[in-house]
Amino acid sequence: MSNEKKYANGLFAKKIEFQNGGTITKLSIKVDDFVSFLEENEQNGWVNLDLKTKKDANAKFNMYAELNEFKAEPKKDAPAEKSTTFVKDDEDFPF
Repeated sequence: MSNEKKYANGLFAKKIEFQNGGTITKLSIKVDDFVSFLEENEQNGWVNLDLKTKKDANAKFNMYAELNEFKAEPKKDAPAEKSTTFVKDDEDFPF
């Protein structure tokens, strides 16, 4: 995993806050650019994005999406799975 940030091409987001405290986030997607970005960055059929807020809240698009490249590493020293064995002993049953 590199430390270089990758931003989602073709995805634009704007969060709007209302006087009553409600919010809405509007997304605009430039299909060709976003589909290319998805195809270039998919892993096992998935692309994970982090939707973040820009420091300039008054910008036309005040949010952006950054590619989340986190990959969980397999656990080392994982305990072996316990196997359960059922023994059928007909002699223990009264019928």
